[in-house]
Amino acid sequence: MKNKRSLFLATLVGLSLVSTASSADTARGEESYKSFCSKCHGSPTKGAKMETKAAWESLFSRNAYSIRATHSRTKSKSFFNSNQFKRTSTDLKQFLQANASDS
Repeated sequence: MKNKRSLFLATLVGLSLVSTASSADTARGEESYKSFCSKCHGSPTKGAKMETKAAWESLFSRNAYSIRATHSRTKSKSFFNSNQFKRTSTDLKQFLQANASDS
């Protein structure tokens, strides 16, 4: 009985750590949006609502090919081709999907 209770508590702690990590990623994604996207697309929540969760998934698939192609002729193309975008794209996608038009 004691082992079951310990396993339950360990699982509960593990799940709380995962949810904390997820929110931290979303916060980093929002900061990335504010720094690089808000000048053209407006506030973070307004920009995220431009697409659905599935559309954001598609835009960021295949190494973010579609979103990089969409911005290839804009002032922000250097950001989308940078190492910084590669490092923050997962967080940015997570933020955008969490606040998408169908979320």
